[in-house]
Amino acid sequence: MHRLTVTRADVDGNNTLCLDRTVCEAAGFALFEKIEISNATNGARFAAAIVHADANSGTLSIDGAGAHLVRPGDRVTLSTFAWMKEKAALAHHPRRVTVDEHNSVTDVAQPQAPKAEAKKKKKA
Repeated sequence: MHRLTVTRADVDGNNTLCLDRTVCEAAGFALFEKIEISNATNGARFAAAIVHADANSGTLSIDGAGAHLVRPGDRVTLSTFAWMKEKAALAHHPRRVTVDEHNSVTDVAQPQAPKAEAKKKKKA
């Protein structure tokens, strides 16, 4: 998820990223899932647990230690990662969610995974 706009930063919060529930559902983000945050405005990178804000609120609030690394108005990218076996990884279709300047979902794409190359058997 690229170019979301930070709406609030509270250093006294509880080390979470609070995101509009509609955006979370579009991306498939689970409650308390670990989210990697990259701040395109200043280059900072950090992680937080995600919690849901009210649906269609446009909220992206970073609370706790991460709030030292962002300011309202900063543009950030959110990423999640998963461990999986090769067969599952090759079949995986990650979601790419696009939002506007108010953090409203404008598009959800789920590109097809590349075709796996056939493995050659080793001769004994």
